[in-house]
Amino acid sequence: MKRNNVHFFAIFFVLGIFMLFSCNNSQSVSPEFMNESDENLLKTETIHEQDSNAMVYLTLDVELPLAESDIATQIRQQLCDMLAKRLTHVASFENEQFFSPYQGDMNDTHALGVYYREKLMSLFNHLTKEEAAQRADYIMENEEMTDGERMELIDEFPAWEYSYTLKKTADTLNYVVFDSYDYIYMGGAHGGVGGDGCLTFNKEDGRLVEKFLDPHSVKDLQPQLIAGLLSYYSDGANKMTKMELFERLQIDGNIIPFPQFAPYPTKEGLVFTYQQYEIACYADGMPCFVIPYDALAPYLTDEARKVCQPYLTASEK
Repeated sequence: MKRNNVHFFAIFFVLGIFMLFSCNNSQSVSPEFMNESDENLLKTETIHEQDSNAMVYLTLDVELPLAESDIATQIRQQLCDMLAKRLTHVASFENEQFFSPYQGDMNDTHALGVYYREKLMSLFNHLTKEEAAQRADYIMENEEMTDGERMELIDEFPAWEYSYTLKKTADTLNYVVFDSYDYIYMGGAHGGVGGDGCLTFNKEDGRLVEKFLDPHSVKDLQPQLIAGLLSYYSDGANKMTKMELFERLQIDGNIIPFPQFAPYPTKEGLVFTYQQYEIACYADGMPCFVIPYDALAPYLTDEARKVCQPYLTASEK
């Protein structure tokens, strides 16, 4: 089993309170939910699975569409596939699949949740025992410690934590958005947030909108990306300058890339979210901002125009 062993050799561990967040949690989501009685609303069901012991704390919160139509079924299947890929590769640093995806009735959300809870607990129980043994061996080899100090460190092995969330965050006549994110802590100085980000599905054909912008437009949109990041980093009267921004960012050259996460639409514009470490240090969180449609209209892909159409002016369409 190949895994990153760097954190095996850390002697002091800090387990702080880490707030899970994504872009929609760090700023208000545009009010684009339709009335719950609207017949066009994509109906969903939610499961909550939780388990824990002395070494592991696990939670799964999953919201999936009910397969009441061909479109809903197609969206549900895509979400289940993405969920399976993420959960079967948890704690893998080399794209290793630890167990098989759920193969039962895909409409049985409860059975799906139980399956992944049981598989993940079994996996984490195995990994934590393996790591605890390696950590103990390393500590026992440290000749600069007393026996008492060695035993104290061995007894302080921190519990691992994993949580996965998939939730609907917007539902309109044209599209529906599901936010996929997870958090994992494996005994290091801090945990990490990952996931697939906000996933926008076209409600006309059920397809995931994978590209909102022409990838070659990144240079043309530098002013908007810079302005968005300056708004993220600026705090009240403390305004960051463009020079300070580039000194802070951890990128090659002076071209800010598009985020790896696809943006998602709101009435105000597309929301861009960068993952931890993607363009900045861990302490900077997940930089997030909105770029209005009037700046993006010339670069929108055809599939993006279909879902964003109600927000575009006549000239932008």
